[in-house]
Amino acid sequence: FAWRVRHTRFGYVKAFMLSTYMLINTVYSVVYCLSLLDWITPLDEQKFWAVGDITAKYIWAICLTRVRDAAWREELRIERVEAADEAKQEQTLLRKINDAVAAVEE
Repeated sequence: FAWRVRHTRFGYVKAFMLSTYMLINTVYSVVYCLSLLDWITPLDEQKFWAVGDITAKYIWAICLTRVRDAAWREELRIERVEAADEAKQEQTLLRKINDAVAAVEE
């Protein structure tokens, strides 16, 4: 998880993933401390771990979906920019050809 957070290129997704990671670790730490102090029963501890694991997997799936969506949008943006650059280059080339033809005709 930490590797994916570190290599995420999109700021808002990275912030969401980091805050989620910190929240899950905080919950795990609290449950562990409560179990060490014998303030909760082992059965309650198992319930907390199960809920924590399910929540972590659900949030992880949301994060992956957001990363994929952001990557897809970025790829579309790059394709649009490249297409615009190609169109601009074609227009420049056509202008040069037209200028050359006009110069020859004169």
